[in-house]
Amino acid sequence: EIAIYMGFKNIYLLGGDFNSICTGKYEYFFDRNKLTFKDPFVDNLNNIIGTKVDDIEANLNAFKQFEEINRLAIKKNINIFNLSKRSMLDTFEKKSLNAIL
Repeated sequence: EIAIYMGFKNIYLLGGDFNSICTGKYEYFFDRNKLTFKDPFVDNLNNIIGTKVDDIEANLNAFKQFEEINRLAIKKNINIFNLSKRSMLDTFEKKSLNAIL
């Protein structure tokens, strides 16, 4: 949303896999042990705490938000691309990171 507000015409997402539904784990792109707070939805081994229904519901809400962001971007002639290889997030057009670089 900030990139849209700032006027970027091409936005590239990297690391938004949304694969926890399948793996049962939440992967971080940084060392989670350095967090100053504890993630209340993940245990010390990155396993998701709660039921599959909780995880599916949380992801559904996120997907709905992404759909709205994509609609806004399209209205403003902004392209949002998902560069994650194994992402379940299909709201945005998928591209290869190598193709962009």
